[in-house]
Parts: sequence; structure tokens; C-alpha cells
Amino acid sequence: IDPTHRIWMSDIPQYMPKVELGEVMRASTVGVVEESKDPNFAVGCHVFGFGGCADYYVGIPGANVMYKAGETGTDLPLTADLSVCSVTIGLTAWHGTNKILDPGPNDIVVISGAAGAVGSLVG
Repeated sequence: IDPTHRIWMSDIPQYMPKVELGEVMRASTVGVVEESKDPNFAVGCHVFGFGGCADYYVGIPGANVMYKAGETGTDLPLTADLSVCSVTIGLTAWHGTNKILDPGPNDIVVISGAAGAVGSLVG
């Protein structure tokens, strides 16, 4: 479990509602379309969305289904959409390092893997 998930399950004041016991844990997902009424998401295509930790979910394009997964223009695996190519992890890691931290050529940077998925990717 990522450190963010622990916060989401706690009573600590935070930016999103608490995930209660028995609720689906929120998470980014890559899934396969099983049934579709949207011509942009045909049966069998892979999608990136916010389905949570569940076997199935009803995807709504633009709400909890964001785009077709695996279409990065590279040979990266589908899991890249959940890590290096994701907005929540990959872009956050890149932006935090390059735009906020902005280390110089002689700077030494130490980032703990305990920082979660983003910290692990940066480090």
C-alpha cells in the first residue's frame, strides 16, 4: 500500500474524503473494456482510469476513464501508464524534480523510497 492510501484511510484532515472500511480503495487502474456503448472505447481495448482496487467498475469516459492505455508511442508495457507515464506519479515526479527542486549540476539530491510511488520513481 502506498503511503497515500494510509492517509486516505485515516482520520487525518486531508484533501479528499476518507475511504471508509468496506469501500473500494481509490486507485488509478489499467483495464480491458468488456462492454461499451462508446465508439472511442471498443470492446477489448485497454483504458486508463480511476476504477479503484476492484475486479470491475463502470467506466464513464471523461469522468473515471481518461484515455486508451498503452498508446504512449513507445514500447513501454501497459504498467507504464500506472507509473512513469502517469499524471499522478510520473508527471508529479518529473515536475517536482525539474520545476520545484530544480537541482544544479553539482547538487546532491537524496530522495527516500519511503516517499511512496513518486519518491521511488524520482530516486
